[in-house]
Amino acid sequence: MGGRGKREMVKFKKFERYINQSKDYSAYFGYIFLEQNYWDDYGFETLFEVYIPDKDGKLKEIGSISIAPKDAHLGEGKKYRTFHDERLLDEFDKLPDGFVSIGNEDYYINLHKYFNRENCHHIFDALNDLTKSSVFSQDFQSEVVSTSFFRGNNEREAKTKINNILRPLANDGKRRGYDITYSYFRNGNEKATFRFIADLNEVFPQNVQAIIGNNGVGKTSFFKDIISLTAKQSLNSNSCLNPNSKDEISLSFSSEDEIKVDSPKDYFSNLLFISFSPFDKLYFRDGRSLDINGNVDFLGLYMKGEEPISIENLKSEFISIVKNVWENKENSELLTDSLINCIFQDNLDSSVFLSDIHNLDGKNSEEKNEIIEQIFGDLFDESSSGHKIMLLSISKLVLTQKYNLVLIDEPELFLHPPLVSNFIRSISEIMTKKNALCILSTHSPIIVQEIPKDCVKIIERSRENIFSIIEPKYETFGENLSTLTNEIFKLDQYTSGFYTLLKDIINNPKDHGMTYEDIAKLELGRDGNLFRDLLLSRIDQLEE
Repeated sequence: MGGRGKREMVKFKKFERYINQSKDYSAYFGYIFLEQNYWDDYGFETLFEVYIPDKDGKLKEIGSISIAPKDAHLGEGKKYRTFHDERLLDEFDKLPDGFVSIGNEDYYINLHKYFNRENCHHIFDALNDLTKSSVFSQDFQSEVVSTSFFRGNNEREAKTKINNILRPLANDGKRRGYDITYSYFRNGNEKATFRFIADLNEVFPQNVQAIIGNNGVGKTSFFKDIISLTAKQSLNSNSCLNPNSKDEISLSFSSEDEIKVDSPKDYFSNLLFISFSPFDKLYFRDGRSLDINGNVDFLGLYMKGEEPISIENLKSEFISIVKNVWENKENSELLTDSLINCIFQDNLDSSVFLSDIHNLDGKNSEEKNEIIEQIFGDLFDESSSGHKIMLLSISKLVLTQKYNLVLIDEPELFLHPPLVSNFIRSISEIMTKKNALCILSTHSPIIVQEIPKDCVKIIERSRENIFSIIEPKYETFGENLSTLTNEIFKLDQYTSGFYTLLKDIINNPKDHGMTYEDIAKLELGRDGNLFRDLLLSRIDQLEE
C-alpha cells in the first residue's frame, strides 16, 4: 500500500497482542489491523495499535487508536476490555452503533501517507471518529470517553485537543507550524523585533530556537516580557528590558489556520519556564506571582516561593511528574526514549532501567505508582546535580501539552559540555513530538551548533542603552565550535583580567599542576564558568 490513490472499501480486522510481524499478509491488502494493547485507564482497556499490510504483505505501523462503546462500564473485576466486547466482531466494515474512536497524532498523520483524503475520511466515518463529532460535549459525558480516551483532561482541554490538534490532522495529516513576532516600541515607534518561525517542512527541526548575547544585555528580561504577556493574557504590556523607560512589547501571530487570536492563550495552550539559576524567581515587580491566571508553569530552584527548594523536594517533584507522565501511554514511551537517548548515553547502563520499566506493563495505577517511586527515586538519588536537572527538565517537557510555549534560561548551567549536546537533541525531539515551541537563552556554542542559523537571534545593546536583534552571518547548525566561539560569541575579545589567567591554565594545564578534570571542577563565578566551558568546548573539538 505504497501510494495515495483511491482504494476499494477498507475492512478492519482485530488481533490479539502480539501480532506476528514476520508473517506474509499480502492476502489482507486493503485491511486495517487492530492489535490489542493492554494499556489500562482506571479499568478501561480500549487501546489498539494500528497496522496496514502493503502489497508485499509487510506491515506498516500507523499509530494508536482508542475504541469503545459510549455505554461501556466497569463490570465484574472492575474491568472493561473493548477487544472482548461481543459486539465487536473479529472482522468488520464499520464499528457497531454506539461505538466511537479517537486516534493519536501519528495515526492521523500516517493514514494520510498511505490513503488519499477521501479514503481517510471514509475510515474516520467507519470508526465513528470523534474528530467528526458535532456533539462532543455529549460524547464527553460518557465515562469511557472522559476516563480513557481523554485521561487527565477536563472537557475544555479535550475540546482544545480535538479542535486545535486532532481535527486539523484528521483533515489533511499536517501539523501546524509557528510564526510569532515580539515587537518593542518606544513612544509608538518600533525599535526591535524578534520573529520566531518554525517551518515543519524544513529538514532540520525548528521547534527549538536560541537567543544569545553578553551578560546583562537583556535575554532574561525578554523572557520575563514573554511570561508577563502570557500571565496577563494580553497582546501588549510594559517591558522589563528598560525598567526606567516607557517601552512596550507587543505580540502578534501568523497562522495558516487563521486562528482568531485575542490573547496568547488563543494560540499557546500554556507556557513553561525552566530555570535553575539561583537568581530567577517568578514574580512581578510588585511581588505578585507571574502565574496569576494558572497558565504559566515554572520549574526551578524557586518554584515553591521565596526560598530555594531542597533536594528532597526536588526529588518529590520529579516523582510526581513521572507519575503524571505515566497516565498517558505516549508520554510514558516518550519519556523512556528520551532518558535512554540523553541520560543513559552518558556512560550509564540502561539495561536494568529498561527491565524495571517493563515491570510497569499490565499493572494497575496503585501498583504503577509504587514501582515508579522505587525506579525513579533510585535514579534521582544516584544522579549527579547535572543529571538531576536533566531528569526534572526532560520529564517536565514530556508532560507539557501540545502547542505549549517553553522558555529555558541557560540550559547548559551545571552540565558538563559533553552532556549539553544530548540534552538539546532530547529537547528538540520532545518539542517536535509535542509540536511545541522552545525558546532558550544560552552562552554555549555547543547548543548553537545544534540549531539552524534562522533559529538563532543575537541581542546587542549599545552604550546609549539601545538594543538590537541580529541573526548570525554564518550557518550555525553543525558549524565548527572554534568558528562559533570566535565569530558568534567573540571569544577572542576576552584578553584581560581573570580571562587571561583561565586561558593560560586551560592551554597549559601541566604548568599549573592540573588535569582537564581538575579544570572542569574549578569553582568559579558565573562569567568564569561560562568562559571556561567555552574554552574546554574548543579543546574537545580539536581533540576529536
